[in-house]
Amino acid sequence: SISVEIKNYLEQFINVEKLNMSFCKLHSLDNLPNLPNITKVELNDNLLDEKEFIKLKKYPLLSEIFFANNKVKDIELMKEMSLMRDMHLIDLSENLEHEYIKSFLGKELNVLIEKKINSSGKEKYFGYSNNYVRVFVEDENNLVNKIVKVKLIEVNKNYGIGEII
Repeated sequence: SISVEIKNYLEQFINVEKLNMSFCKLHSLDNLPNLPNITKVELNDNLLDEKEFIKLKKYPLLSEIFFANNKVKDIELMKEMSLMRDMHLIDLSENLEHEYIKSFLGKELNVLIEKKINSSGKEKYFGYSNNYVRVFVEDENNLVNKIVKVKLIEVNKNYGIGEII
């Protein structure tokens, strides 16, 4: 959590609108400083679960929370909190990436192939769909800089594996 010493120090800056506490190894948001003008809080790369973010309700003007790479598992709770006011939750991390990619499983995607990789004697390619899903495919043809139609057949942690249709 935030030490009382740091809390007291930060409270001197009453006009602060943006607070960045990324990479602080925070487990808790206890002792948050009282800063009435906060509109944006960055808490990326900490150890916070979704229940800790409820403590941010003390900031009436808060409209943006960045929380990539924390221990958030229940995004619904985060969404409920954002519906209480006009708030944007910005999670550009693994917190939800796997679930997002999984939502395309079995679906056809147009993928722009960006790079060729030789792996285990096989030619593999990777690229991104128009939905920003990273996809790997195997093919013997040179696919670099081509858009190919792919069916997503498997999902790993942060990418999909597809077969060319």
